[in-house]
Amino acid sequence: MHLDASAVDARIEEHRLALDALIARILRYGRAMNLSGARSADALEAHVREAVAGVLCVETLFGRRLTSGERWLDVGSGGGLPGLVVAVCSAASLTLVEPRAKRASFLESSAAVLGRRDAVVQRARMEASAWADLVEPASIPGPGHWDVMTARAVWAPELWGEYAASWLNPEGVAVFHVQAGTQLPAGWSAGCRSKVGGWSVVAAKRPG
Repeated sequence: MHLDASAVDARIEEHRLALDALIARILRYGRAMNLSGARSADALEAHVREAVAGVLCVETLFGRRLTSGERWLDVGSGGGLPGLVVAVCSAASLTLVEPRAKRASFLESSAAVLGRRDAVVQRARMEASAWADLVEPASIPGPGHWDVMTARAVWAPELWGEYAASWLNPEGVAVFHVQAGTQLPAGWSAGCRSKVGGWSVVAAKRPG
């Protein structure tokens, strides 16, 4: 199904103050930390919209808003898009994975400012079946434990599909950020799709 753009508008307005605060933080620290290629509030607003669409597509597949009972993993969180938008717009138990120390510090402080001190920021890299360069090895689950996974501009869709299929639990959902018109990898079927600019945000259930 295709997500109605008005639903994205409504969720953005619901969290307008927090999302504006997030955009302001990225603009404030972005150039020094190289957080995002977007250098204006308008450009960041488009990225925020894309992230909110991902949250809503996931909720569509679950049939409800997520709670702290669901584990959401955002890989390569970098400047916080989509991960910090997920923190604002969803109550899911959130883990942000970022290997670079300065960006991890930005994510941790931003999550706290946005009222999500419960969000976990983990310095690590995700490989096909294990964590690599994991700074705190006791505190993060491995493959097969995640309900939702996101990763924007980290891997090509085919490789992201392979990784997500391994790391999600059997009922899990992955979000793909792909150029409009791009087909999902073999085995993945779009459950909910939203077009944002030249991109498609697609939520799909783990292949059975």
